[in-house]
Amino acid sequence: MKNKLKLAYALLCAITGALLFSGLVGGGDLMLTSITAVLSFVTSFALSYGYSQRDQREMALACGAITSGVTLNCEDPLAAGVVASFYIANKDDIASITYDAGNPMLATNITMKATKAFYKFEGQLQSTEPKFAMIKGKYVNQFEHSVAALIFKIDPTTKEEILNMKDGNFVCIIENNYTGANGNCKYELYGAGSGLKAEVLERNPNDTENLGAFKIELKTQEYAREAKPPVTLYSTTLAATETLITDLITP
Repeated sequence: MKNKLKLAYALLCAITGALLFSGLVGGGDLMLTSITAVLSFVTSFALSYGYSQRDQREMALACGAITSGVTLNCEDPLAAGVVASFYIANKDDIASITYDAGNPMLATNITMKATKAFYKFEGQLQSTEPKFAMIKGKYVNQFEHSVAALIFKIDPTTKEEILNMKDGNFVCIIENNYTGANGNCKYELYGAGSGLKAEVLERNPNDTENLGAFKIELKTQEYAREAKPPVTLYSTTLAATETLITDLITP
């Protein structure tokens, strides 16, 4: 913007000099008309620049204003990692997700359609790897959610479920190792807005590291990214949240 102002100033000086010279040649009336035109240009440029700056400030306040800081708690340090077992539901089987009225990053309840449920997929050690990232856009920034996991069974029933994942759309509940002081950090929802689709479904029987387990990755698609990071799932207390999880996996 500074370069644009310098350029405008230089042009203005050049135009003013030319007009003053034409005034000397053409007479006072021409010079008065020329000066009036220059003043009109200066006024228009100043107003447009002022409105542009004001609009940018107002847009920043409307869509990206933080409201508080973050204080570290040495008595409750963050812990890395997630529990290897996680829960998957077909997105269409979810009747509704209730969000806290004051915090859009907090889901307080999930209601399933009749006879529908989340399904538990058991893992071990670090076999489950959830993550998310902001995707920078030209006009709107969005988020990409991903849940990668190893499935340590290869029987026909398991293979059928892997096949069913191929074209499905899912929501995952991930359990963090870190629960927070009051338990409101334990569970997170991935794909709550747009859902997660199969990005990777593969198996290498000769892979000695995972003993030939299925590798799966459920991921936000480019055409349907999330508006938010994974939201927290917490219902009043940790005990109430654990009860909610139990209810969600019981059709």
